[in-house]
Amino acid sequence: MKKILSAACGILLVCSCDLMNRQPQTRWENDDIYYEQAFYTDTVAPKVYAVVAARATNKMLDQTATLTAKTPRPRLYIKDMQILDANLPDGFAYAGKVTRDIIDGSQTFTPVNNYGEADYALEIIVDGATNPGAETPIVIYTLRLLDRNGTPQGQWSENIKQIRNDDRSWW
Repeated sequence: MKKILSAACGILLVCSCDLMNRQPQTRWENDDIYYEQAFYTDTVAPKVYAVVAARATNKMLDQTATLTAKTPRPRLYIKDMQILDANLPDGFAYAGKVTRDIIDGSQTFTPVNNYGEADYALEIIVDGATNPGAETPIVIYTLRLLDRNGTPQGQWSENIKQIRNDDRSWW
């Protein structure tokens, strides 16, 4: 009996020492608010627009390699973004910046600020479509390359929607 009692006291002593050495954890009053909110379903984050922008831009650069192989590099004017769906949440300005940065970093075109100096113009079109059963829309990002005369040279489009799973990620 004494062995069982001393073993139990030893276990309690070890457990209490372990509990005594733990640091107190600060708990804020609003910690649980974020778990209760459905902030993934209510908004389309700017990084979502950036994903489709990067995909469409890289696809365009891959498929225009013959145009951009010229020396000197063709000059490109990037037009203002067109938003076709007024119900889309804000954040697409970041997508336009991603497109410009990728084109500038690829060194395939020479970006210009004057439409009259450009060999090509790039239209950026953002649209949305309904996503049945989801609170967020399908985001459609389209790039259209036009030559100096306004003749289309190609169009590239990518879309993204929120998938139905626990983390509500976008793909």
